Amino acid sequence: MRGSSVARVLLHQSTEMIRELRCGDVFEGCSYVEQGSDIRELMVKFTAHLREVHHVDSLTPELRIQAMVAVRQARPNGD
Repeated sequence: MRGSSVARVLLHQSTEMIRELRCGDVFEGCSYVEQGSDIRELMVKFTAHLREVHHVDSLTPELRIQAMVAVRQARPNGD
């Protein structure tokens, strides 16, 4: 399954790399951005954001894959 492969790669990248997850990459028009070196913590914070702001009670497998694919290395200037 392709999504699982992507998740495994993201989970095993160097923990020193700062990653970011932009909600707008999943929910068009949302400006929320979370950054961190721990992908698991990033996903916990993103899930909390989805509950509080978008009223999403649980992540579907498709939404979880979308979020994992949206995680990328943070730009040095924080943008």
